[in-house]
Amino acid sequence: MSYPQKGKAPPGLEDKAAEFVRREDLLRPDDRVLAAVSGGADSVALLHWLCAECAAGRLAGVAAAHLHHGLRAEEADRDEAFVRSFCEKLGVPLYVRREDVGARAREAGEGIEEAGRRLRYAFFDDIAHTEGFDRVATAHTLSDNVETLLLHLARGSGVRGLGGIRPLLGRRIRPLLDVTREEVEAYCRENAVPFVTDSTNFDTAYCRNLLRHKAVPALRRVNPRLEEAAGRLARAARRDDDCLETLAAALLDEARLAEDVFDPAPLAASHEALRLRALRRLAGEEAEERHAAALDTLLTVGGSVNLPGGRTALLADGRLQIRPAVPRAAVPYFEWTIRPGERCEICGRIYQIACVSLEEYEKKKKIHKNLLKNTVNYDKISGDLVVRQRLPGDAYHPMGRQGGKSLKKLFNEAKISPEIRDTIPILCDSAGILLAYGCGCDERVRPDESTRRFLIITAEDGR
Repeated sequence: MSYPQKGKAPPGLEDKAAEFVRREDLLRPDDRVLAAVSGGADSVALLHWLCAECAAGRLAGVAAAHLHHGLRAEEADRDEAFVRSFCEKLGVPLYVRREDVGARAREAGEGIEEAGRRLRYAFFDDIAHTEGFDRVATAHTLSDNVETLLLHLARGSGVRGLGGIRPLLGRRIRPLLDVTREEVEAYCRENAVPFVTDSTNFDTAYCRNLLRHKAVPALRRVNPRLEEAAGRLARAARRDDDCLETLAAALLDEARLAEDVFDPAPLAASHEALRLRALRRLAGEEAEERHAAALDTLLTVGGSVNLPGGRTALLADGRLQIRPAVPRAAVPYFEWTIRPGERCEICGRIYQIACVSLEEYEKKKKIHKNLLKNTVNYDKISGDLVVRQRLPGDAYHPMGRQGGKSLKKLFNEAKISPEIRDTIPILCDSAGILLAYGCGCDERVRPDESTRRFLIITAEDGR
């Protein structure tokens, strides 16, 4: 198999990528680039094109990185073997890392796609940092951007969401963001570049695939040049977003009287679109639109607003003040092995652990309607019972839910105050978490029609 230094692409990928890189200032001649390569058409076309750029003296060096995600069994092994062979023929150094994405997703309480994306970028960033690469190139295309725009539209993501995938984010670049999937495949045909296909690309159970195979073809009937139109929309939205962010930062500077003290007058007098952006910046990196809206109300009616990170916004004496989080008294770590029938005390609150029969459980359920949240199937417990405090990264699969959830998310959903979360008992066995008090049990110990013995944890104060 031959891999020419200079691709013979038809008008499409080569010209578009070069122009896009120039316009967005993504690459310099002295850059060393690490390309993320899955083995699919987009990523191998990207690597092939980067090698041609390097051969022409427009880059200092190119290498590839591949994450074996531990999903799709033999297909994942096939992908790794293909990428190794492809890189060897190109003479490109290759970095490979293996992860069990499914297990890591369950540990973190994330979806598979979310965990995979997080682990991929962590791997790429690690290699770039340790090996001295200037850029990490990913093979996102204009077709990917159309799907991203539609996802953001469906979720109401606002102007920033309509900007789609950004060409540059830190050291990460997307040189193919003006190139369609069809142009990628044409490039591969013209240059005899092989690739593999992910079998899940056709599974419409995934939102992105559903849009790709159903929504995008329908929209192409409305506008055959859908990708070009979406690209123009994304560029316009990014320009507007960047402009508004610059103006919002300037508005905050104008209103600032001291560190974390602001004059509300310039904020209140500004346009709503600008004011809400400025207030969201003020609320912090983890802020959501609801925090900005609450601060906006605060400017007119007064009072206080809780912000991410335990901070508080307060309107007093004609000034908007952001007060830091007040350190909470630390709750000493607790962990005990416990038997059914025993009690434990946590920060002055008494909990009873009991094993009851089906008949007893039915009687208790009539009195305590929320008993199921704190009940497990006793016969499915493995090893010793342990009651402990939450730990960083704690997650489990709540009964009746799709996939794992972190304790942080479960506590948020249950509206458990951050001040008391370290006092919530976590019931475990040798296989992991059985339940977090008040949040339901793990799916593996869910009571069902066959359950004859129930393990119940209750607070003696009835709360």
